Amino acid sequence: MQRDGLILKFKDRDAFGHFCVRLAEERVPFSLAGFQTVVLIGTTQVSDIPERLRGLFTTFQDMGHFAILPRVARGRRKLPTPAEADKILEDLIKNF
Repeated sequence: MQRDGLILKFKDRDAFGHFCVRLAEERVPFSLAGFQTVVLIGTTQVSDIPERLRGLFTTFQDMGHFAILPRVARGRRKLPTPAEADKILEDLIKNF
């Protein structure tokens, strides 16, 4: 997974598609990194977003269409301990 930019995990499929189309139209470099996840290459902060897309970004952010994910250094992925994994599984089962 590419993690060299601002990472946006979309909750709304239509917003995800619209945003990707706009990125392509504006020739903003990006990559896809999993299900409805966009990495804005060369963009590490919200202020780095090209001005022509900042309005759409702000609108979608205000509407809760995506979450900004933390950057993870390559090779530094934190795996949960067995106890943490059990807790996560228990929470998932309870909420299912």
